[in-house]
Amino acid sequence: MRTLSGADTHALLNSISILNSDISAESLRERTLNSILTLIPNEMTAFDRFNSDGDYNASLWYSPPGTVSAESVEVLGQVIHEHPYFSEAIRTPNERTFRVSDFVSLNAFHKTSVYNEFYKHFGGDSQITSAVRTADTSLITCSILRLKRDFTDREYSLLKFLTPHLAAAFRNDRAIKQLANERRYLATAVNRGVLVIDAEGALVFINRIAEELVETYFHDFMPNHLPELLQ
Repeated sequence: MRTLSGADTHALLNSISILNSDISAESLRERTLNSILTLIPNEMTAFDRFNSDGDYNASLWYSPPGTVSAESVEVLGQVIHEHPYFSEAIRTPNERTFRVSDFVSLNAFHKTSVYNEFYKHFGGDSQITSAVRTADTSLITCSILRLKRDFTDREYSLLKFLTPHLAAAFRNDRAIKQLANERRYLATAVNRGVLVIDAEGALVFINRIAEELVETYFHDFMPNHLPELLQ
């Protein structure tokens, strides 16, 4: 992998800053797309999901928005297995980055079904993709398309350096959603009081039943804080 210049390092750090500017699930789409768009000029950026068998699960999001119709997404699912690096990408254990021209010439790529039935219509004459494993059964790809010009070694390196941060963003999003689901379960399904403290003794979770009991017996109780006698 090539060494980044000072300017490229600054651009990469700015992209990472955009990606990590928030942790909410609602902003993940905007953060991931903007982190790419500010780093590597392109015609389209696409995030897609595959299962452990390599089946195309869903289009997560594209930029520009509204670019790809539901019919086109269905077509992609039918021909994606013909992509020059599909079999390599689908076996990604953690994260990897690929460039079409490292597998076949662009002329050869332009003769494939996946190009003529899908990528040709969205400025995808050349392409680089990062694949990130977010779970044993889930693989997310970030594909960047460009018209006419191939992606340079510099741009390939920039995406490769950014990819671990993309992977962390998706894995963190998955963990946050799982934690939120567990909290909802504890708050509604458990029929006894539950409170959780961290290693320093700070209150990190309390369900409604426990909150009502603590409020009844400890008059100094404040939301998100243990009463002094329980510390």
